[in-house]
Amino acid sequence: MGLDAVQQAAGWRSVLKLVAPFIKIGANITSQALLERTPLGILDQSIRDNLLGRNGVIARDQQLARITAGTALGGTVIGMAMQGLVYWRRTRRSEGGGALAADRQTTL
Repeated sequence: MGLDAVQQAAGWRSVLKLVAPFIKIGANITSQALLERTPLGILDQSIRDNLLGRNGVIARDQQLARITAGTALGGTVIGMAMQGLVYWRRTRRSEGGGALAADRQTTL
């Protein structure tokens, strides 16, 4: 029984070693998108330090630029979606991309 448990744990460890980098990538993307590039970044201590100039003026200016660009991009996409310019269309793989519907051709 003890040997089986050790072998099973070792098997899970190898699976976790394989999956862990992908989890880390997802966490980094989320951190970049939600914290570093939006006003929500004020909640993070390192970003707050950057904004307050504790890490130098260059770090402050870069952080302000990231937040400004991220907020502008997010606002632009939201505005376009509200006007119907950005939409999500799911298609079956067998259908392919194909031509746009007639009502969407005039939109673009």
